Order: sequence, then C-alpha cells, then structure tokens
Amino acid sequence: MAITINKDGTEKSGLVDDNVIQPFSLESSGLRGRMVRAGDVLKQIIEQHDYPLPVSYLLSEALILSLLLSSMLKYDGVFTLQIQSEGAISTIVTNVQANGHVRAYAAFDKEALEEKMNASKNVDHFSLLEKGYIAFTVDQGEHTERYQGIVGLEGDSLLDSVQHYFNQSEQIQTCIRMTIHPQDDQWRAGAVMLQTMPASSPSVSGDDIDI
Repeated sequence: MAITINKDGTEKSGLVDDNVIQPFSLESSGLRGRMVRAGDVLKQIIEQHDYPLPVSYLLSEALILSLLLSSMLKYDGVFTLQIQSEGAISTIVTNVQANGHVRAYAAFDKEALEEKMNASKNVDHFSLLEKGYIAFTVDQGEHTERYQGIVGLEGDSLLDSVQHYFNQSEQIQTCIRMTIHPQDDQWRAGAVMLQTMPASSPSVSGDDIDI
C-alpha cells in the first residue's frame, strides 16, 4: 500500500494538516530544522498489517525517522531505512519515494515475541531488537551510485541510534525529538529536528526541545 505525504505542508491525495513535513528556520537563533507529523497515514499502514503493539510501535518510529531524514535530501528515487537485528523483531523496512509515497514492513518471530511479552507486562520495545544495525540508503536508479550509511543499534531507542549516527558522521550539530501516540486506536506520531546553521554554532541538546 502506497500512501502519499507532502514535503511542504500542502495538500496531496486528500491529506491536509494531519500528515505534513515542514522545514523551518530560526535565523535569530542560528537554527534550522524540520517538523514531521503523521496521523491517518500512519494509522492506515498500522491497520493494514495488524502487527502486535510492540512491532507497530517500532514500525511507527522507523517510519517517522524515514520521513524526517528523507526530507533533508534532494533525490529522485527511493530513500530506505532498514533495520536488521537478531532479536524477536528481525527486520523493519520503510521507504519514502521522491514523489511522497510511503511504505513500511516488519518481520518478526511470533513465538519469541510472545515469550518476551509474556515475561513482562511492560516490555521495552527497543529490547526486541538485539545485535543489529540501521542502514539508510538512497537509490536513484541503476545508472547512479547508491548512497548508504550504517549505524549500530545504540542506546535505548531507535532515536538514540540515529542521534549517534549524526554525532559520528555530521559536522553540524543535530538534535531530534520524537513522540508516538498509539492509544485508543488513534495512531499519531511527530518529530522535530534542529540543526545549527553552518555559520553559527549555538549549543543544542535534547533537553532544549519539547514536542
């Protein structure tokens, strides 16, 4: 199932306001960034697959991170975020096409997942991913060179892993905050990224951002 989401906050395929990617700049603070919000676009993907809650939650995180990261790039092809692990959830794949179409998929061991969930009522979703990595790939066709970045599953969340990637590979300070709301069958998610502009370098930390 392909769902379209705009990268400039305008309407496409009947989706308005609830599903947006909005770049912004705060020139007086020397900061720039992007805001991502997903509502019914996320709900449709989750309901189509009918995954267990922990799988749906991690899939939602991966999708929001894909939308956020792909919006930073100029490309004519497909941006893919792929997670591979040795845990109960073995694979999560999301991709965002340049025209705005979004897809997401997960593979997991049902018995191993149920065992983890039965062992703890408040299972940590990220603990279902073990000894793995996240790969970011931009593919613009067979006659172009693919770009790929890889980072290990670090910290306590997918967000920690992506933040680690920026800390290791980017010269521009970057901070991301994200939230997922899966309650009452109303899947919604949002994220904000802040970066220092090249000509300035104010300190940015996760404690400075709240969404």
